[in-house]
Amino acid sequence: MLGEADRARDALTQAITLAQKVGATPAWSTALRGLALLDLEAGRLDAALAGGRRAVEVGASMPFPHAMALQAFARVAVAAGEVAAARRAIDRARGLRQGGRAHALVAVVDALVSAAEGRPTAKRAALDEATGRAEYCRPGSEVAGLVEEVSARDAERR
Repeated sequence: MLGEADRARDALTQAITLAQKVGATPAWSTALRGLALLDLEAGRLDAALAGGRRAVEVGASMPFPHAMALQAFARVAVAAGEVAAARRAIDRARGLRQGGRAHALVAVVDALVSAAEGRPTAKRAALDEATGRAEYCRPGSEVAGLVEEVSARDAERR
C-alpha cells in the first residue's frame, strides 16, 4: 500500500507529464517545485537539488513561477549545504519583486539563507519583513512553517 508521500510523488509526476504534454509551463514549474520539496522532506538531497534546478529553468520565463521556484531551490540548497547557491537564488527571487504571499515566502527563505550564512541581523530583518503582513503568515501557512523552522534552527545552535 502506498503511503502519503508516495501518492504525492505519483500525483506530482503525473502533473509534470501532463503539464509538459499540454504546454502548461506554470503548472509544470509548480509540480517540479513540489517534487523537489517532497524529495527534500524525504532526505533525497541530490534529487531535490536536480528537481529544484529544473523548476527554476522551466519557470524562468514567468516572474511568479520563477520566484517560487527560486525560493524552493534556495531551501533545498541550504539543506544540502550549498549556501552560496541558495544566496544567488534568493537574490534572483528578490529581484523579481513579487508581492503578496510570494514576497513573504521569498523573505522568510532569505532569513533561512541569512541564518545559514551566519548573518543574524539580516536574518532578523528578513523575518520581520516576512511576518509584516499577518494574512501571509497565519498558523499552518507555509510562511508560518518556515518561520518556525528558522526559529528551531536558532534554538538548535544555542
